Amino acid sequence: MRETGYRGKKIKTGEWINGNYIQSFNSYDETRKNWIICAGHKGGILLVYDRYEVQEKTIGQYSGLKDKFGRWIYEGDILRNEKGDTIKCVFEVDDCHSIFTLVDETHPTRMYCNIPYYFEIIGNIHENPELLK
Repeated sequence: MRETGYRGKKIKTGEWINGNYIQSFNSYDETRKNWIICAGHKGGILLVYDRYEVQEKTIGQYSGLKDKFGRWIYEGDILRNEKGDTIKCVFEVDDCHSIFTLVDETHPTRMYCNIPYYFEIIGNIHENPELLK
């Protein structure tokens, strides 16, 4: 089974949290809230440990890839290769596909391959946008 997960920044503290993502909708006042749920399984039963409301713009899905240190690469992460080039992890959807790509902003290329073991995570687009310049 493929590993899945999300991350987002808590609204109350600004701290990053990892877990499962849900969005709630209140039909009375038509508001939406975004939550990261920390959960686990015991004896085949889903146990919810806690939930945290997160900033919608910071939510990123796990790409299924890990960097050269074994850290999960999330949508919005900024990576650096051995030559010092920086790229970002993007989730793209078109008419036929949805895919995580590694986008090199300085050279108009997209990498659709499983090569993140050459890269290390150096930040993300929410806290370190200057790394892409």
